[in-house]
Amino acid sequence: MSKKPLTSAERSILEKEPKFAPTPSKIPTKDIVCEIEAAIARLPEDTKDNIRTTTASILHRASLPSHSNITKDEKKALKNLKEDSSRVIMKADKGNCFVVLDRTDYDDKMESRQDH
Repeated sequence: MSKKPLTSAERSILEKEPKFAPTPSKIPTKDIVCEIEAAIARLPEDTKDNIRTTTASILHRASLPSHSNITKDEKKALKNLKEDSSRVIMKADKGNCFVVLDRTDYDDKMESRQDH
């Protein structure tokens, strides 16, 4: 729906559907630890310590897959799509796909909804 055409790599990455997750370039250890700490906040101290020890052991052994599940072109396209403020990309109301709109069209539609 956007006036700006998608490149073949952008189209390819968006065709992977909303539930697709690219292989990370590094394990998000800090994020994992923060989430676990928030989840165990109300548990007894001995339980917290056991969970922390187990988590540290798992993270120490963790490794990334040996290959990426997207190409270099798709990775670059994903970065470009994230940085492109002239378009809005969102999950479609129906179906398991994305919709690409020009930012101005999206903003106009949101304003017209508020007027009703």
